[in-house]
Amino acid sequence: MLIPFKTIVDKYGITPNGVIHVGGHWGEEANDYEENGVKKTIWIEADEESVNKMAENLSYVNETSLIINACVSDEDDKEITFNISNNEGQSSSILDLEYHKIAHEEVHYVSSVNMITKTLNTLLRDYEDIKDYTFLNADIQGAELLMLKGATEIIPNLECIYLEVNEKELYKGCGLVGEIDDFLKPFGFTRVETEWCGNFGWGDAIYLKK
Repeated sequence: MLIPFKTIVDKYGITPNGVIHVGGHWGEEANDYEENGVKKTIWIEADEESVNKMAENLSYVNETSLIINACVSDEDDKEITFNISNNEGQSSSILDLEYHKIAHEEVHYVSSVNMITKTLNTLLRDYEDIKDYTFLNADIQGAELLMLKGATEIIPNLECIYLEVNEKELYKGCGLVGEIDDFLKPFGFTRVETEWCGNFGWGDAIYLKK
């Protein structure tokens, strides 16, 4: 996270009881969440190897952390190719590399696996306490807008959305930051802060409900 979770909590006065984290990788943010008052977390990760690593890392909080191995998009039950990158899976995506090949030329895909997509609406529909999860953190390498389009039942419960965003097409066909702004506006969300990673064309953004 280019903008630390503690900074968000302190600066904007939010107190999320639960966090939904899509693209959880190895669960690196778990300590930050726990130290800043988060009681429970749902982690969603597509890469099975990363899921296994995350389960090891989060074993100390397994009673309050739910880990789901799923590939999130805007449609249910669509067969796609999930591409796995050589940088410990951090750039793995359902989208092909585009400007990313120039911005980070050392990164490339080393393998792929066929997966069936699920929407957040479907994945989380059966959780009776889903309204306790008011913070969404998503870093899924260009597929953030697709995820949001499949989360229309979840978004109204949220007070803060933290996303990796793109001003350049790092991944082929990825949603750009202006498109995400436009999509979230009818739900009452405004982008209040953006931290860009140098001139690479990507960064992190905070959206707050008015």
